[in-house]
Amino acid sequence: MKKKYLLCIVSIMVIAMSFVLIREKTLKKNLEIVTKAYEKLIESRGEVEFVKVTKDDGSYEEYYKDSETEVEQRDEYNKNNELQAREIFYKNEGKIVSICNENGKFEGSTTILSPQIARENKNLEKISLMENMSNQYTTKYLKDKFKKVKNEDSSVAEYNSKTAKIYIDKNNDAIFKVESIHPSGKSEIIEYSKLKKGEKDLFRIDAKNNSNIDLSNVKLKEYIQEDIDYKNAKG
Repeated sequence: MKKKYLLCIVSIMVIAMSFVLIREKTLKKNLEIVTKAYEKLIESRGEVEFVKVTKDDGSYEEYYKDSETEVEQRDEYNKNNELQAREIFYKNEGKIVSICNENGKFEGSTTILSPQIARENKNLEKISLMENMSNQYTTKYLKDKFKKVKNEDSSVAEYNSKTAKIYIDKNNDAIFKVESIHPSGKSEIIEYSKLKKGEKDLFRIDAKNNSNIDLSNVKLKEYIQEDIDYKNAKG
């Protein structure tokens, strides 16, 4: 009787250990899939890279980068889908054009960057928008333990952890959406995609925007930035 009891205990322990090993192996495989999907995201570039960041309150930011000319654009919208600010960064020309909504009226400026700052920014231009934004919003989840869950869309593979939901496009095996999960209940959604040139009106202050506000009459003040003397700068 005692021998049967011991054999039963051993069998239960073996089965439990087997479940643990299978689970760990599955989690490791899932993380490998998510990591490869992240690498696919940052290695391939479209004509125009696009990233949308939606905050918990419904406000959002849209980022664009022309992979050929290195021109970048950022549009900021409130939760009512109204444009609040736009920045266009012309790295090759060393200037930034920006507008913002000041009490219902748009005001703008053109800043000519100092040669020093322009050179420093040029050194960063080869970093893709996908890589830059995913470093901020996605890589921090690449150590999580992911479970594969069923998605209603058969073309999407979904992997969830305690802090994030990762969505992978089965057509190209790349991440296209990340939903963060914060303990407070707040979250943000990051969407990655590639656009063709001309697919959307871009890289002009008066280009079309989601709230259809006419920006053609915005006057831009010009500012010329001076080089910073780092040696003598205080603070």
